[in-house]
Amino acid sequence: MTPINNAFRPNVGLVVMNGKGLFWTGERLNFKGSWQWPQGGIDSGETPRDAAWRELREETGLTEEHVELVAETPVWLTYEVPRTRPTFFGYRGQTQKWFLFRYKGADEEAKKLAMESEDFQKEFSDFKWQTWEAFYPLVVGFKQPLYVWVKKWIDQLEKPNIETELSFDSFIWKGAPDDIEMVRTSLQYANWIKRMDQRFKIEEIRVQAVDRRHNGGLLFAKLFVKAFDQEGRQVPGAVLLRGDASAVLIVINCEGEKYTVIVRQPRFAAGLYETKEIPAGMLDDSTDKLTTAIREVKEETGIDIPKENVTDLGGFFPTYGISDEIIFLFSAEIDLTKEALESIKGRICGCPDENEKIRVEIIPLKDLSKVTDDPKSLMAYWRYLSKNR
Repeated sequence: MTPINNAFRPNVGLVVMNGKGLFWTGERLNFKGSWQWPQGGIDSGETPRDAAWRELREETGLTEEHVELVAETPVWLTYEVPRTRPTFFGYRGQTQKWFLFRYKGADEEAKKLAMESEDFQKEFSDFKWQTWEAFYPLVVGFKQPLYVWVKKWIDQLEKPNIETELSFDSFIWKGAPDDIEMVRTSLQYANWIKRMDQRFKIEEIRVQAVDRRHNGGLLFAKLFVKAFDQEGRQVPGAVLLRGDASAVLIVINCEGEKYTVIVRQPRFAAGLYETKEIPAGMLDDSTDKLTTAIREVKEETGIDIPKENVTDLGGFFPTYGISDEIIFLFSAEIDLTKEALESIKGRICGCPDENEKIRVEIIPLKDLSKVTDDPKSLMAYWRYLSKNR
């Protein structure tokens, strides 16, 4: 898949490691003292993998004769360039697929190939094989979080994540050590335990699987929990640790009529090629429910909602039986001209990190219950009407 948000330039990043575990690194020609891994843009009609091999050849002089491709990141990783720095041809930053290569030749040959490469001379002033500890502090600050994610991804490839048994929080944890640590230190787990009824007694948590966010944090975790009620009976223990979300019913006042915004997008897990729902998104470790609501409206519709226009409609559990998720509902009222309203219709929006492709649609507010059976959309609509009778 390719990124669909035009604010970020499609790009590939390349990590080349030698047999000693050292990294191919280059000192930036235009930023002395700043070192980085090779990277480059994806040309029109080019796949990320094709771009990776081309950029490898152009910037390092290495080819299939010298390296083998080990792995490709499963997600796109995005970084934004600070506004104080020049942007990439009008882009806010870059969205990247990363590739890990294993170098098979002599170390000194790699330096010779690099220094002879025309594109290396345009980008870099020097070359070194470096340890992570020596290299990382020399990476420009705004790229460092992304480099940390890539390094963790490499470490996961390098070592087997063997299941173990650990004791934390007065009960037993089972699973891969890295997965256990990811869950235990997540906001999702902290919130889940915080609201856990004390009449439940947890004996054991098995972490069966985890999915990570584009920035390396926890996205989802599948748990099986051995727990009992106050009478000693074991309760159903399958848990999808998902975390909470915010959803917003946008109410647009235009020439005496009320309209709302729905977004159309594929929902693969449900087998639905397109659904119609109000804008919504998950909370992450750095945002509260209101900030998330405003952010998601911007990402999914392009509309800026002032905080003072937002009303809290409360939360609800959409799937009691399997998930910890609470969806916090909000309404937001704005006034628009007919021209401004028309400009919103048919927009394509979404977050490139999550491979979203979202189409915006405007409908009369009174027709919302006719065009969607999405629970959060209907719940927000009902609560809005209850507050505005």
